[in-house]
Amino acid sequence: MPLRVIMRLMPTVSWANRKLICYSSIKMPKLIGTDFLRSISNPPKVIFITAYREYALDGYELDIVDYLLKPVSFTRFMKAVSKATKLISLDNNFSVANTEHSNSNDSFLYLKIDKEMQKVLLHEILFIESSKEYVKLHLENGKSLLVKQGLSSLEKLLSPHRFVRVHRSYIVTIEKISSFNSTHITIDNHKIPIGRLYKNEVEKVLKYLVAIKRFDEGVVICPSCSDEPAAKTPKE
Repeated sequence: MPLRVIMRLMPTVSWANRKLICYSSIKMPKLIGTDFLRSISNPPKVIFITAYREYALDGYELDIVDYLLKPVSFTRFMKAVSKATKLISLDNNFSVANTEHSNSNDSFLYLKIDKEMQKVLLHEILFIESSKEYVKLHLENGKSLLVKQGLSSLEKLLSPHRFVRVHRSYIVTIEKISSFNSTHITIDNHKIPIGRLYKNEVEKVLKYLVAIKRFDEGVVICPSCSDEPAAKTPKE
């Protein structure tokens, strides 16, 4: 079926039940589709329709739903739409418990693992690693779980007070960080790279961790001064 016929169907499909699916070309005037996607802070489910094969890997690294090469049959197009709507439905059905106390040890998510929704305790997660259409949850005691979901969509379900994205392929649990430097973070003997695009945000979190540690040790930080302690708190 000609692409122009498929395109006429898009508004009907993409706005059904108020679910948003974005269809995009790769090479647009003055803009590449993958660059456009990177510029969106909260992207919708995206399906690229293009004649260019070379951007496919970039697309999947950005957590797109599908990458369709022209000419596109109607059957192939509808398969991509079906996949997108299922992912939207799955996102909407995730349950986050104890949202008012998201940092407590009782907080959990229900995630799709081995074709069923399984309960995962958040305090057991060390870090999360992306693997194309899946994410791998690295847990305490050397355990791991493989979840059929993109890293970006899972990130939206996690508290920013407990988790931080440090790389396009990694999210870490802040309280599990054992050491760090300017290029990587260490958690339970795993070295996790800090991506260039995430470095500023990660540095803010790490500076906060250092400040909290020094406060716990009885050191008061003077924010307008140097990195040296301004004074010691009196010992009781």
